[in-house]
Amino acid sequence: MSQDLDALIGQLLSDPAYASGRRAFPRTVSREDADAIADLVQREVDRGVTARAESAARDGMRIACCRGCTGCCEEMVLVYAAEAERIAAWLRRPENATVREGFQSRYLGWRKSVADAPARLTELVSRDDQEGYETAHVTQWRRRVLCAFNVDGDCSIYDVRPVACRNAHAVDTAEHCVGDDPSGASATRLQFKPLDDFLARVRRLERATHHALGQAPKRPEALCDAVARRL
Repeated sequence: MSQDLDALIGQLLSDPAYASGRRAFPRTVSREDADAIADLVQREVDRGVTARAESAARDGMRIACCRGCTGCCEEMVLVYAAEAERIAAWLRRPENATVREGFQSRYLGWRKSVADAPARLTELVSRDDQEGYETAHVTQWRRRVLCAFNVDGDCSIYDVRPVACRNAHAVDTAEHCVGDDPSGASATRLQFKPLDDFLARVRRLERATHHALGQAPKRPEALCDAVARRL
C-alpha cells in the first residue's frame, strides 16, 4: 500500500461521522482514489476468505461454493460508490468491450424484472431499518432474478466483483442457496472472526468513501444500476 493511500484510508476511518454522513470529509477524493481503495479492500477480503476456507478444512468442514452455483447471484447486491467506480472503470477498458456490451444488452431485461426493488432496498438502508431490509431482500431473492453480470453461470466481472460477492459462502452443501428452496431451510454459513471483524471495518470505509465522493448519505445502489449509470 502506498503511503498516500494508507494515509487517505486512515483519514476516512478517523471519524465515524464520515461514514454516517453527518460530517463532510475535508479533502477531495477522486475516482482514481476510490478505485485504489476498492482494489485494496477486495484483495484483502480474498486473503481473508482463503484463510477462512483453510480454517474450515482443518475443522473438517467444506466450503460448498463453486463455479456455476448461481444462488447468490440471484440476491440483490447493493454497493457504494467506490466499488461501482472500480467496476465501471474496468468495463471501460478496450479489452473488456465485449463484457461491457453483454452487460448492457442484459441490463434492460434485469431492470424490468427487478422493478422497484432497488429503490425500496436503498430506502430501507438509508433509514437504518435492518429488519425491513432483510425481509425485502429475501422477498426479492425468492423471485430468482439473475444478476445481469452473470453469463451462463459465470460472473463476467469476476476479477472486480464486489466484496459482498467475494464473501458469499455456504458450508457442506449449497442445496439451500436458492431463494425459493421448498424446504425453507437456510444455507449454513461459517463465522470466522478475523474476517468478520475486517468486513465491519470495510463497511465503514466504503460508506466514508461514498460520502467523500459526494454521493447521497447512506444510499448505496443496486450493483447493476450503479455500474450502468457510470458507463
